[in-house]
Amino acid sequence: MASEIINPFINLTCKEYLHVYNNGYEYQFYINFDAPILDSDFANWDLSVINAHDLQIVASNIAPLQKDIVSGSNYNIYCTFETPELKTAKYQFMIHNTVTTDVKYLSNRFIITTNQDNTAFIEYRNDYNIYGIQFENLPSDFKISLRLHLNQIELNHETNVKQYRAASTGKLRNISSSPDKVLKLQGFKFDEPAHDAMVALLSFDSLEIEAEKYISKGEWEIENNISSPLSNGSGEFYRDDFSRINKNC
Repeated sequence: MASEIINPFINLTCKEYLHVYNNGYEYQFYINFDAPILDSDFANWDLSVINAHDLQIVASNIAPLQKDIVSGSNYNIYCTFETPELKTAKYQFMIHNTVTTDVKYLSNRFIITTNQDNTAFIEYRNDYNIYGIQFENLPSDFKISLRLHLNQIELNHETNVKQYRAASTGKLRNISSSPDKVLKLQGFKFDEPAHDAMVALLSFDSLEIEAEKYISKGEWEIENNISSPLSNGSGEFYRDDFSRINKNC
């Protein structure tokens, strides 16, 4: 039986909420197995895309797989790939041995589409190893990437002003001001694993949303909906470049 590609924050285990890849764009993923694998037939592996409806291969050999050696001969897998030109539908990744035809690993479903509406391009990495991903071993430009259904619902400014009161006049004086720009995003119709993925995503110290770098301000908040397994969630993020340029002005 094929194993499942396990990655708690890329959200491959979701059954109801599906992340998105766009036709013709480059993405990267990392498979952080519960226990790093030791399969000896890696040289014969192929990464294909299959139709989630009938499990037929629709694009084969889409990109080379790379080993990330964890210890000894044990390894995880990462990959940089360009999404094949396919019609909008639900798909899965399949890793299989081209010699024996054995299916090694299957991901769960995702969507490939030509439409970017209502999704945001997300890239993330960390300066140090986290969640079983050995970022310290990976190329410096490697960022896990995908598209998620995130809507901007607020963009506000916050200013932290340090003040003192003059002894002679009693007037308040500003010593320093640290302005920040805060983006609030809403995740639309996420299921429980998708919310779990967002909680993990906030742990990364390098998070880019539509090519702008952000830093998490706080927790991912879930709007509970007892009538449905799907619910909205939201989180706030500091825009990194704005905070850095205007710090202590």
